[in-house]
Amino acid sequence: MPIDKEKLQLLEVKIESGYSSCGKQIMDLGLSENVIIGCIVRGNNTFVPNGRTEIRKGDMLMIVIVTNRVSQEMVLTGLIEDIY
Repeated sequence: MPIDKEKLQLLEVKIESGYSSCGKQIMDLGLSENVIIGCIVRGNNTFVPNGRTEIRKGDMLMIVIVTNRVSQEMVLTGLIEDIY
């Protein structure tokens, strides 16, 4: 099945100390199944994270979202602000 590029979006998010995701493991972020953190750039290292990877201040997250299922704003709100 071909990828419909119009329905995918790549986000780059730099994690700051006040963000709600800072210090949490990916599995605890409550992200939709339509959101994938494809890689993390941490200092001079780039790696593919798993659910137990802890998000840290200064991390650059490369996030793929399916735009017809979830909005960029929803993803950013979940990573940046405590929505509870």
